[in-house]
Amino acid sequence: MVALLCIAGMKKPKPVFPAIFQEKKQILFLGDSNIDYGFEGEDVTQILNERTGYVTYNEAFGGTCAGSVKKTYEEDDFLSLLCLANLTKIMETKDVSSITRNREKVINCPSDVEAKILVMKFLDYKAMDYVVIHYGMNDYAEGETIKGEDPYDESTYEGGLRSSIERIHKICPNARIILSSITFCKDITEKEDITGFEKDFGGGTIADYRDAMKRVSEEYEYAFFLDNLSGMGVDETNYEEADILRDGMHLNQKGREMYVDGLIQLINETEQ
Repeated sequence: MVALLCIAGMKKPKPVFPAIFQEKKQILFLGDSNIDYGFEGEDVTQILNERTGYVTYNEAFGGTCAGSVKKTYEEDDFLSLLCLANLTKIMETKDVSSITRNREKVINCPSDVEAKILVMKFLDYKAMDYVVIHYGMNDYAEGETIKGEDPYDESTYEGGLRSSIERIHKICPNARIILSSITFCKDITEKEDITGFEKDFGGGTIADYRDAMKRVSEEYEYAFFLDNLSGMGVDETNYEEADILRDGMHLNQKGREMYVDGLIQLINETEQ
């Protein structure tokens, strides 16, 4: 069986909702481009589906952040509507008008916005066994503030995660929530030979965003943390031989396979 993302190629997806094959594990993915795209191969949700048979829903949008921050470039403002904080509000209210009224942006967006929004509007969230939240790379590159005075400030990384986690738990009461950290990156601007462990765009290094997600995950008994920096074992000393990147910030097929290795291991551990 192919992951549900395959419906994205249809103009009018078949009415497969509520959630299909409910005798199998149902896993909803919310995230950025490292979840959204398969690039030269298969995306993370497809790899997981093929290995395990789990039903996977790819509701990730490339270029998005956890918090509702205004993007640096005007042409990317539309992506701020697809951030985690706003997506979880759409899941809660089923109101997709904030997205669909931007018709030109929907059509021109690299992600399959129409099909994914249709899934978000009609999916049976109570059938979800897991929700995977994978954000950090764009938050890092935008220099998004990690933590504010208000723990629920959605313009910050932690605030966006925290408010969204609690919203998801109400919407998906039967689901375990996996917070999946930022992955390794280097030369993100293609202007300097430096890794994300060293480069700070104003909010911190990739280790700082990883640590922030870990802190938030520890606040909830139904949340589990996936450390992709330590877990994938790639750092500034070995990234060249590890060969997991297709460019400065995106995983290649090998990298996505390694990512799924860690995710499967964590899922198995949560069920022991």
